[in-house]
Amino acid sequence: ALWTSLLEPLLLWRRVRPYEVGLGLLAMVGLYLISQAELTQLTGLLVAVASAGLSALFSVLNSQLVKRHAPVRLTFYEMLGACLSIMLFFPIYSRYFTQGQGLRLAWHGLDWLWLLLLAGVCTVYAFSSSVELMKRLSAFVVNLTINLEPVYGIVLAQIMFGLGVPGFGQERMSGGFYLGTVLILVSVLVHPVLDQWNQRRTRRVAAAEAVV
Repeated sequence: ALWTSLLEPLLLWRRVRPYEVGLGLLAMVGLYLISQAELTQLTGLLVAVASAGLSALFSVLNSQLVKRHAPVRLTFYEMLGACLSIMLFFPIYSRYFTQGQGLRLAWHGLDWLWLLLLAGVCTVYAFSSSVELMKRLSAFVVNLTINLEPVYGIVLAQIMFGLGVPGFGQERMSGGFYLGTVLILVSVLVHPVLDQWNQRRTRRVAAAEAVV
């Protein structure tokens, strides 16, 4: 969200909205608390920051493409491109990141069902819906809401823990998780209020200038 608050105005030729930058920072702090990242994991943090920047750029570009192309078509080509890119990366990953053990792609038990669910519902359908929403919402709003992913992902995992789903253990959430969740929720819920306030202020300024 922070990256989007900066890139969207730059690419769409509009002014930066300070409250969006502030909410993006608030959400970033919340995500930091949830992930409990440490400075010793500097490489991972830098990769995450770079990934967030590319994701924000991708979202801003999609918000413009969806005005000219159908969301389903965009989803098809983008998912196809992602799939091919990952396949091309497999040899590099296998050689340099697996300590000589190679790729382990064998399925066990109900892995096929979980993969089908993750691919079909949680990835393709969810992504296509988010692209569709960009017809009515800005890239910043969509990305700000996506910050809730780790929250409901962890909550879902907790539910599965409680149901005793095979392959899941017991886990307790830290205080940082709850504080981070509150910060992200505040950033998501406060945005519409600030956006309405900004629109009213803009209309008042425009009306005053028209009178003058």
